Amino acid sequence: LAMNFPPFIELQQHLPQKNLRIFIATWNMNEKKDLPERLDHFLFPLGAESAQDLYVIGVQEGCPNRQEWQNRLQLTLGHRYVLLHSAAHGVLYLSLYIRRDLVWFCSEVECATVTTRFFPMIKTKGAVAASFTFFGTSFLFINAHFAAGDSKVKQRIQNYEKIIKDLHRFDEVFWFGDFNFRLSKSRSEVDSILENLPENDMSSLLQCDQLSEEVTKGSIFKGFKEGKIHFRPTYRFNIGSDDYDTSKKQRTPSYTDRVMYKSRNQDDIHVLKYGSCSLMRQSDHKPVFGLFEKYLGPLYGIYPCFLYHVFISTLAVFRIPVFPAAESPGPQKGVGENRGCQGSSISPIRLVLAVYGLPHGITITITYLCQDKCSANFMYNTPEWQDKYKANSMYCNTLEHTAR
Repeated sequence: LAMNFPPFIELQQHLPQKNLRIFIATWNMNEKKDLPERLDHFLFPLGAESAQDLYVIGVQEGCPNRQEWQNRLQLTLGHRYVLLHSAAHGVLYLSLYIRRDLVWFCSEVECATVTTRFFPMIKTKGAVAASFTFFGTSFLFINAHFAAGDSKVKQRIQNYEKIIKDLHRFDEVFWFGDFNFRLSKSRSEVDSILENLPENDMSSLLQCDQLSEEVTKGSIFKGFKEGKIHFRPTYRFNIGSDDYDTSKKQRTPSYTDRVMYKSRNQDDIHVLKYGSCSLMRQSDHKPVFGLFEKYLGPLYGIYPCFLYHVFISTLAVFRIPVFPAAESPGPQKGVGENRGCQGSSISPIRLVLAVYGLPHGITITITYLCQDKCSANFMYNTPEWQDKYKANSMYCNTLEHTAR
C-alpha cells in the first residue's frame, strides 16, 4: 500500500499505532429517574487518564428522560468527544461517542431494532443495533435485553436467535446487554461461595453460569468471545448499596450483564480490561464495561466515502442545472423534482468537498436512474491521482456506500 495513499496518511496521523481503543458499557438502569450529575465512575472506571477513542453505551430499562441521559454522558466525556449516533427501542438506549477529530472518517450510521416480546408494542425486551464503517472496517454494536427468570434459559436462547441475522456482513461485532442468564445454584450456595472466594478468582461461580454452559454447548453466541471475568456478580443489589438482594425474593446473585465480541480476523481485537463499575449504586444492577483495542488494517481497496445526501444538498443549494435542451432532447425536470424511471442526466460538475480523504478537487458525473437512485462516476483531478484511482458506485435512497 502506497505511503501517500490518503486513508493511510490520515490513519497514521490520527491513530499512529493503527489501533482503535473502544470502551463498551452496559447497564440496566432499572428506570431510575435520579442520575448522578457526572458519570465518571461509569465512563472512567480506570481513571480519567484512560480516555478512549470510541465510547459505546448501551442501557436497558433506561431512565425516563433519554435526552438528559445523553446530556450527562456528553458532560462527562467533555468537548473532545461528539455524539456519533443515538438510538432507542422503548427503554433500550444505545449511544455512540467518538473523538471529535475522528468523526470525519466514519460512514453514515445505520440503525435497526428488534422486539422479542409477544406484543410488539411492549418494547422492554429486544435489541437496538447500530453499524458504521471506519477506515474500511465495518462495526456492528448490539444492545440487547433478554427474557428474565431463573428457569427461562430456552426463552433467552430464542431471543438470541430472533436477533442474530446477517452478522456475517460485519468485520467486528460487539453484542452486550442484560442477557439475564443466571447462576444455577441456590442463594445460600452462591453466598457461601462468595464468602470464600479467592481475590479475583471467580472460576467456582462460573462453573454454574448458565450463559457459559450454553456457549460451551454451542447453542448461543457461536463464534463469540468474552473477556475473563474477575469481578463479582452484577445482579441483584439493594439499590444504593453493595449488598446483594435482601428482599423476600432473595434473588441469587448472577452475571446477567455481559459484553461479547466477534471478529472476522481472530487476532484483530484484544481485550484490555473487562470489569464492573462497583461504585455505581443507583440501580439493582452494576454496570459492566469492556475496554478493547482493534487493529485497523490493511487498507487495501479502501476509497474515501462519498455522502449521497451531501451531494443532493449541494445540488439543491447551488441549483445545478441539467443539460441544456440542445444537448439533451425532450423536457427535463429540475433537481429535487420527481422523475420517472427514464430519468435525466446532468453535466459533470466540479465540487470542493470537505469530506475525508478527497483531494482539493474532484469531478463527479451523476446520472439519475429513477426517483431514488443515481449512479456516480468519480475522477480525481490532481495530477498524482489522475487515472490512478477511479471509483463507481450506486446510491439508493439515502444509504451511504463506500465507493470502491
